[in-house]
Amino acid sequence: MDGRFIIDNLLRQEKNERLDFLPKATEDMLAKTITAMLNNRGGDIVIGVDDNKRILGVSEGNISGVISENLRKTGRNQ
Repeated sequence: MDGRFIIDNLLRQEKNERLDFLPKATEDMLAKTITAMLNNRGGDIVIGVDDNKRILGVSEGNISGVISENLRKTGRNQ
């Protein structure tokens, strides 16, 4: 499935317990959102989009850095 189609479809939906829009990928925001979704039924997180569905964009290095650093921390704690 085309990635652009998936994003367009998510942007047509309203934010809910299985869909969240995060303006930026901070460690705290990602951790809280991922934890909430894991404690529920899963879901989708769209990073670089605010609650009004304005596309803000993100730095690829920012996202991959935050995610990989948190994965390393999780792996060390087990």
